[in-house]
Amino acid sequence: MKILNKLFLFLAMSWNLFADANFYSVFNTLQRAGLYVGAASRLARPALDIGMEYKKFESLPQVSQEVFDFCKKRFELQGVKTDALQIKVQENYCDFVYVVDSRKIVFSQRSHDDLKNVLQDPTKEKNHRAILVYMFMIDHEVGHIKNNDSVKRRIFLIGSNLLTFAGAYYLMNHSSFKNWFATPTNFRGFLLSLVAFKSFDWLFSANDAVNGLYDYAQEIAADKNAIKYAKDPQSLRSTARFFEKLDEVYVKALCVGEINSNCSLVTKKSFEAIHGMLVAKYKEQKITEDFESWVKTQTNYLILLKLMVDKEHPSGALRSKYLNAAADVLENKMLVV
Repeated sequence: MKILNKLFLFLAMSWNLFADANFYSVFNTLQRAGLYVGAASRLARPALDIGMEYKKFESLPQVSQEVFDFCKKRFELQGVKTDALQIKVQENYCDFVYVVDSRKIVFSQRSHDDLKNVLQDPTKEKNHRAILVYMFMIDHEVGHIKNNDSVKRRIFLIGSNLLTFAGAYYLMNHSSFKNWFATPTNFRGFLLSLVAFKSFDWLFSANDAVNGLYDYAQEIAADKNAIKYAKDPQSLRSTARFFEKLDEVYVKALCVGEINSNCSLVTKKSFEAIHGMLVAKYKEQKITEDFESWVKTQTNYLILLKLMVDKEHPSGALRSKYLNAAADVLENKMLVV
Protein backbone atom coordinates (compact mmCIF):
# COMPACT_ATOMS: atom_id res chain seq x y z
CA MET A 1 0.00 0.00 0.00
CA LYS A 2 2.84 2.38 0.85
CA ILE A 3 4.42 1.69 -2.55
CA LEU A 4 1.14 2.51 -4.32
CA ASN A 5 0.78 5.75 -2.34
CA LYS A 6 4.32 6.77 -3.35
CA LEU A 7 3.58 5.89 -6.98
CA PHE A 8 0.42 8.01 -7.00
CA LEU A 9 2.33 10.89 -5.37
CA PHE A 10 5.06 10.67 -8.01
CA LEU A 11 2.51 10.63 -10.84
CA ALA A 12 0.71 13.63 -9.35
CA MET A 13 3.96 15.60 -9.05
CA SER A 14 4.95 14.61 -12.59
CA TRP A 15 1.58 15.70 -13.94
CA ASN A 16 1.93 19.10 -12.28
CA LEU A 17 5.48 19.37 -13.57
CA PHE A 18 4.56 18.55 -17.17
CA ALA A 19 1.62 20.95 -16.96
CA ASP A 20 3.95 23.82 -16.08
CA ALA A 21 5.09 25.84 -19.14
CA ASN A 22 8.21 26.99 -17.28
CA PHE A 23 9.40 23.40 -17.05
CA TYR A 24 9.37 23.03 -20.85
CA SER A 25 11.21 26.32 -21.29
CA VAL A 26 13.93 25.32 -18.80
CA PHE A 27 14.17 21.87 -20.38
CA ASN A 28 14.69 23.31 -23.88
CA THR A 29 17.27 25.81 -22.62
CA LEU A 30 19.25 23.10 -20.83
CA GLN A 31 19.19 20.82 -23.89
CA ARG A 32 20.53 23.58 -26.13
CA ALA A 33 23.12 24.61 -23.54
CA GLY A 34 24.29 21.00 -23.25
CA LEU A 35 24.72 20.77 -27.01
CA TYR A 36 26.70 24.03 -27.22
CA VAL A 37 28.91 23.21 -24.23
CA GLY A 38 29.60 19.72 -25.60
CA ALA A 39 30.55 21.15 -29.00
CA ALA A 40 32.80 23.79 -27.42
CA SER A 41 34.61 21.17 -25.31
CA ARG A 42 35.17 18.98 -28.38
CA LEU A 43 36.66 21.92 -30.28
CA ALA A 44 38.88 23.02 -27.39
CA ARG A 45 40.09 19.54 -26.44
CA PRO A 46 42.80 19.13 -29.16
CA ALA A 47 44.45 22.40 -28.13
CA LEU A 48 44.20 21.53 -24.43
CA ASP A 49 45.57 18.04 -25.03
CA ILE A 50 48.65 19.26 -26.88
CA GLY A 51 49.31 21.85 -24.17
CA MET A 52 49.17 19.16 -21.49
CA GLU A 53 51.35 16.81 -23.56
CA TYR A 54 54.05 19.45 -24.00
CA LYS A 55 53.97 20.33 -20.31
CA LYS A 56 54.22 16.68 -19.29
CA PHE A 57 56.96 16.00 -21.84
CA GLU A 58 59.20 18.71 -20.37
CA SER A 59 59.10 17.05 -16.96
CA LEU A 60 60.07 13.57 -18.22
CA PRO A 61 63.63 12.18 -17.90
CA GLN A 62 65.86 11.58 -20.94
CA VAL A 63 66.45 8.10 -22.32
CA SER A 64 69.86 6.46 -21.97
CA GLN A 65 72.53 7.29 -24.53
CA GLU A 66 72.38 3.77 -26.03
CA VAL A 67 68.65 4.06 -26.72
CA PHE A 68 69.02 7.60 -28.07
CA ASP A 69 71.77 6.56 -30.50
CA PHE A 70 69.71 3.57 -31.64
CA CYS A 71 66.72 5.79 -32.44
CA LYS A 72 68.87 8.47 -34.03
CA LYS A 73 70.23 5.97 -36.56
CA ARG A 74 66.71 5.00 -37.58
CA PHE A 75 65.82 8.68 -38.09
CA GLU A 76 68.94 9.32 -40.17
CA LEU A 77 68.30 6.21 -42.27
CA GLN A 78 65.01 7.77 -43.38
CA GLY A 79 66.50 11.20 -43.97
CA VAL A 80 64.84 12.88 -40.98
CA LYS A 81 66.86 15.60 -39.25
CA THR A 82 67.90 14.82 -35.68
CA ASP A 83 69.43 18.12 -34.57
CA ALA A 84 66.45 18.92 -32.28
CA LEU A 85 65.49 15.32 -31.49
CA GLN A 86 64.33 14.68 -27.91
CA ILE A 87 63.52 11.21 -26.60
CA LYS A 88 62.22 10.72 -23.08
CA VAL A 89 60.84 8.05 -20.76
CA GLN A 90 57.42 7.88 -19.11
CA GLU A 91 57.07 5.55 -16.16
CA ASN A 92 53.28 5.21 -15.86
CA TYR A 93 52.59 4.27 -19.47
CA CYS A 94 51.52 0.82 -20.64
CA ASP A 95 52.18 1.10 -24.40
CA PHE A 96 55.61 1.04 -26.11
CA VAL A 97 56.49 4.26 -27.92
CA TYR A 98 54.54 7.31 -29.05
CA VAL A 99 55.18 10.60 -30.85
CA VAL A 100 54.39 13.99 -29.26
CA ASP A 101 55.43 16.02 -32.31
CA SER A 102 58.02 15.97 -35.12
CA ARG A 103 61.02 15.94 -32.77
CA LYS A 104 59.65 14.53 -29.52
CA ILE A 105 59.27 10.80 -28.77
CA VAL A 106 58.32 9.04 -25.53
CA PHE A 107 59.22 5.47 -24.51
CA SER A 108 57.41 3.59 -21.81
CA GLN A 109 59.76 2.75 -18.94
CA ARG A 110 59.42 -0.96 -19.59
CA SER A 111 60.19 -0.65 -23.32
CA HIS A 112 63.14 1.64 -22.66
CA ASP A 113 64.67 -0.70 -20.09
CA ASP A 114 64.12 -3.70 -22.35
CA LEU A 115 65.73 -2.04 -25.37
CA LYS A 116 68.66 -0.82 -23.29
CA ASN A 117 69.19 -4.33 -21.98
CA VAL A 118 69.12 -6.09 -25.38
CA LEU A 119 71.47 -3.49 -26.89
CA GLN A 120 74.16 -4.51 -24.40
CA ASP A 121 74.54 -7.89 -26.09
CA PRO A 122 72.98 -7.75 -29.59
CA THR A 123 74.69 -10.98 -30.72
CA LYS A 124 72.38 -13.20 -28.68
CA GLU A 125 69.62 -14.62 -30.87
CA LYS A 126 66.84 -13.54 -28.50
CA ASN A 127 68.26 -10.03 -28.19
CA HIS A 128 68.75 -9.78 -31.95
CA ARG A 129 65.09 -10.61 -32.58
CA ALA A 130 64.02 -8.03 -30.00
CA ILE A 131 66.20 -5.37 -31.65
CA LEU A 132 64.57 -6.11 -35.01
CA VAL A 133 61.16 -5.53 -33.44
CA TYR A 134 62.29 -2.22 -31.93
CA MET A 135 63.69 -1.17 -35.29
CA PHE A 136 60.24 -1.69 -36.78
CA MET A 137 58.61 0.23 -33.90
CA ILE A 138 60.91 3.23 -34.34
CA ASP A 139 60.50 3.16 -38.12
CA HIS A 140 56.74 3.14 -37.54
CA GLU A 141 56.97 6.27 -35.36
CA VAL A 142 59.28 7.95 -37.88
CA GLY A 143 56.55 7.27 -40.44
CA HIS A 144 54.14 9.28 -38.28
CA ILE A 145 56.67 12.11 -38.13
CA LYS A 146 57.36 12.11 -41.88
CA ASN A 147 53.62 12.18 -42.58
CA ASN A 148 53.14 14.99 -40.02
CA ASP A 149 50.40 12.88 -38.46
CA SER A 150 50.19 14.75 -35.13
CA VAL A 151 49.25 18.03 -36.83
CA LYS A 152 46.98 16.38 -39.41
CA ARG A 153 45.23 14.44 -36.65
CA ARG A 154 44.36 17.60 -34.73
CA ILE A 155 43.25 19.49 -37.84
CA PHE A 156 41.03 16.57 -38.88
CA LEU A 157 39.61 16.30 -35.35
CA ILE A 158 38.74 20.00 -35.16
CA GLY A 159 37.37 20.00 -38.72
CA SER A 160 35.16 16.95 -38.20
CA ASN A 161 33.84 18.34 -34.91
CA LEU A 162 33.06 21.68 -36.56
CA LEU A 163 31.30 19.93 -39.43
CA THR A 164 29.28 17.76 -37.03
CA PHE A 165 28.22 20.73 -34.93
CA ALA A 166 27.35 22.69 -38.08
CA GLY A 167 25.17 19.74 -39.15
CA ALA A 168 23.44 19.71 -35.76
CA TYR A 169 22.86 23.48 -35.89
CA TYR A 170 21.49 23.20 -39.45
CA LEU A 171 18.98 20.53 -38.42
CA MET A 172 17.88 22.57 -35.41
CA ASN A 173 17.07 25.55 -37.62
CA HIS A 174 15.82 23.81 -40.77
CA SER A 175 12.13 24.41 -41.47
CA SER A 176 11.43 20.65 -41.67
CA PHE A 177 12.84 19.93 -38.19
CA LYS A 178 12.66 23.26 -36.39
CA ASN A 179 9.50 22.37 -34.48
CA TRP A 180 11.21 19.29 -33.06
CA PHE A 181 13.72 21.47 -31.22
CA ALA A 182 11.36 24.28 -30.26
CA THR A 183 10.17 24.71 -26.67
CA PRO A 184 7.46 22.03 -26.19
CA THR A 185 3.99 22.98 -25.00
CA ASN A 186 2.75 19.55 -23.93
CA PHE A 187 3.97 16.12 -22.91
CA ARG A 188 3.90 14.78 -26.49
CA GLY A 189 6.07 17.68 -27.64
CA PHE A 190 8.38 17.06 -24.69
CA LEU A 191 8.97 13.45 -25.76
CA LEU A 192 9.53 14.48 -29.38
CA SER A 193 12.02 17.16 -28.33
CA LEU A 194 13.80 14.73 -26.01
CA VAL A 195 14.24 12.19 -28.82
CA ALA A 196 15.36 14.93 -31.24
CA PHE A 197 18.09 16.21 -28.94
CA LYS A 198 19.16 12.66 -28.05
CA SER A 199 19.60 11.93 -31.76
CA PHE A 200 22.62 14.23 -31.68
CA ASP A 201 24.35 11.64 -29.49
CA TRP A 202 24.24 9.33 -32.51
CA LEU A 203 25.54 12.12 -34.73
CA PHE A 204 28.55 12.74 -32.49
CA SER A 205 29.10 8.98 -32.10
CA ALA A 206 29.29 8.74 -35.89
CA ASN A 207 31.79 11.58 -35.82
CA ASP A 208 33.90 9.68 -33.27
CA ALA A 209 33.80 6.61 -35.52
CA VAL A 210 35.06 8.67 -38.48
CA ASN A 211 37.88 10.05 -36.34
CA GLY A 212 38.75 6.51 -35.30
CA LEU A 213 38.91 5.41 -38.93
CA TYR A 214 41.22 8.32 -39.72
CA ASP A 215 43.53 7.28 -36.86
CA TYR A 216 43.40 3.70 -38.12
CA ALA A 217 44.45 4.83 -41.63
CA GLN A 218 47.39 6.75 -40.14
CA GLU A 219 48.56 3.64 -38.28
CA ILE A 220 48.37 1.54 -41.45
CA ALA A 221 50.39 4.17 -43.34
CA ALA A 222 53.03 4.23 -40.56
CA ASP A 223 53.27 0.42 -40.72
CA LYS A 224 53.78 0.61 -44.48
CA ASN A 225 56.62 3.08 -43.91
CA ALA A 226 58.29 0.69 -41.47
CA ILE A 227 57.89 -2.21 -43.92
CA LYS A 228 59.50 -0.09 -46.63
CA TYR A 229 62.69 0.29 -44.58
CA ALA A 230 62.93 -3.35 -43.45
CA LYS A 231 66.11 -4.79 -44.92
CA ASP A 232 65.54 -8.48 -44.28
CA PRO A 233 62.52 -10.79 -43.93
CA GLN A 234 63.54 -11.85 -40.42
CA SER A 235 62.85 -8.32 -39.17
CA LEU A 236 59.27 -8.48 -40.46
CA ARG A 237 58.67 -12.03 -39.24
CA SER A 238 60.02 -11.23 -35.77
CA THR A 239 57.67 -8.26 -35.56
CA ALA A 240 54.77 -10.40 -36.82
CA ARG A 241 55.42 -12.91 -34.01
CA PHE A 242 55.59 -10.04 -31.54
CA PHE A 243 52.11 -8.83 -32.52
CA GLU A 244 50.74 -12.37 -32.34
CA LYS A 245 52.09 -12.70 -28.79
CA LEU A 246 50.62 -9.29 -27.95
CA ASP A 247 47.17 -10.61 -28.83
CA GLU A 248 47.85 -13.62 -26.58
CA VAL A 249 48.75 -11.26 -23.73
CA TYR A 250 45.39 -9.50 -24.19
CA VAL A 251 43.56 -12.85 -24.12
CA LYS A 252 45.34 -13.92 -20.92
CA ALA A 253 44.56 -10.56 -19.31
CA LEU A 254 40.95 -10.91 -20.40
CA CYS A 255 40.76 -14.33 -18.75
CA VAL A 256 41.70 -12.91 -15.35
CA GLY A 257 40.08 -9.50 -15.85
CA GLU A 258 43.28 -7.59 -15.08
CA ILE A 259 45.76 -5.66 -17.24
CA ASN A 260 49.03 -3.80 -16.70
CA SER A 261 48.68 -1.50 -13.68
CA ASN A 262 50.10 1.40 -15.75
CA CYS A 263 47.15 1.34 -18.16
CA SER A 264 44.39 3.93 -17.99
CA LEU A 265 41.32 3.47 -15.80
CA VAL A 266 39.13 3.15 -18.93
CA THR A 267 41.28 0.26 -20.19
CA LYS A 268 41.19 -1.50 -16.82
CA LYS A 269 37.42 -1.12 -16.51
CA SER A 270 36.93 -2.36 -20.09
CA PHE A 271 38.88 -5.54 -19.33
CA GLU A 272 36.92 -6.07 -16.12
CA ALA A 273 33.56 -5.53 -17.84
CA ILE A 274 34.19 -7.90 -20.75
CA HIS A 275 35.76 -10.46 -18.40
CA GLY A 276 32.55 -10.40 -16.37
CA MET A 277 30.41 -10.93 -19.48
CA LEU A 278 32.58 -13.83 -20.63
CA VAL A 279 32.51 -15.52 -17.22
CA ALA A 280 28.71 -15.21 -17.06
CA LYS A 281 28.29 -16.67 -20.56
CA TYR A 282 30.80 -19.48 -19.83
CA LYS A 283 28.91 -20.51 -16.68
CA GLU A 284 25.47 -20.12 -18.25
CA GLN A 285 26.31 -22.35 -21.21
CA LYS A 286 28.15 -24.86 -18.97
CA ILE A 287 31.16 -25.02 -21.31
CA THR A 288 33.45 -28.02 -20.73
CA GLU A 289 36.40 -26.55 -22.66
CA ASP A 290 38.99 -24.71 -20.54
CA PHE A 291 38.19 -21.02 -20.11
CA GLU A 292 41.23 -19.55 -21.92
CA SER A 293 40.82 -21.75 -25.02
CA TRP A 294 37.13 -20.86 -25.12
CA VAL A 295 37.83 -17.11 -24.79
CA LYS A 296 40.08 -17.27 -27.88
CA THR A 297 37.06 -18.38 -29.92
CA GLN A 298 34.86 -15.49 -28.76
CA THR A 299 35.67 -13.22 -31.70
CA ASN A 300 32.86 -10.71 -31.06
CA TYR A 301 34.03 -10.03 -27.50
CA LEU A 302 37.64 -9.65 -28.64
CA ILE A 303 36.53 -7.15 -31.30
CA LEU A 304 34.50 -5.28 -28.68
CA LEU A 305 37.54 -5.10 -26.40
CA LYS A 306 39.65 -3.74 -29.29
CA LEU A 307 37.07 -1.04 -30.00
CA MET A 308 36.95 -0.06 -26.33
CA VAL A 309 40.67 0.12 -25.55
CA ASP A 310 42.55 0.55 -28.84
CA LYS A 311 40.40 1.19 -31.91
CA GLU A 312 43.17 3.21 -33.61
CA HIS A 313 45.60 0.33 -34.23
CA PRO A 314 45.02 -2.73 -36.42
CA SER A 315 44.70 -6.00 -34.51
CA GLY A 316 47.79 -8.10 -33.85
CA ALA A 317 46.43 -10.82 -36.15
CA LEU A 318 45.97 -8.39 -39.05
CA ARG A 319 49.39 -6.82 -38.59
CA SER A 320 50.99 -10.25 -38.41
CA LYS A 321 49.24 -11.22 -41.64
CA TYR A 322 50.47 -8.30 -43.72
CA LEU A 323 53.94 -8.33 -42.15
CA ASN A 324 54.40 -11.99 -43.07
CA ALA A 325 53.10 -11.22 -46.57
CA ALA A 326 55.64 -8.39 -46.86
CA ALA A 327 58.38 -10.76 -45.65
CA ASP A 328 57.45 -13.24 -48.41
CA VAL A 329 57.71 -10.47 -51.03
CA LEU A 330 61.09 -9.39 -49.67
CA GLU A 331 62.38 -12.99 -49.71
CA ASN A 332 61.31 -13.41 -53.34
CA LYS A 333 63.11 -10.19 -54.28
CA MET A 334 66.28 -11.41 -52.59
CA LEU A 335 66.08 -14.74 -54.44
CA VAL A 336 65.73 -12.94 -57.79
CA VAL A 337 68.78 -10.80 -57.05
